[in-house]
Amino acid sequence: VVRYEHAEDATNNTFRAVRVLDADRDLKYVEFTSSEADWNFTAPPQEYELFDLSTDPYELINLYAAADPSLLGRLHAEVVRLYRCRGQEGCDSPF
Repeated sequence: VVRYEHAEDATNNTFRAVRVLDADRDLKYVEFTSSEADWNFTAPPQEYELFDLSTDPYELINLYAAADPSLLGRLHAEVVRLYRCRGQEGCDSPF
């Protein structure tokens, strides 16, 4: 199923993602890029997705455009932190 342009235009489906699952939320946040042009995630992502899996388990409604910017900033920071994480020390999620 092709929902967004990245699945058609990218040379592959390179992404990094984080899921927030706690008593209040069940969120999935994804950043897509092309591994040929940006294999180490130094450029801004080409596509973003944010889904509330508690109300949209089939991931049909991308909430990214309407989401609170502070939430998006925290999610992006968490993805970056986990991407750069090495070993166990400092890799626990503070989210």
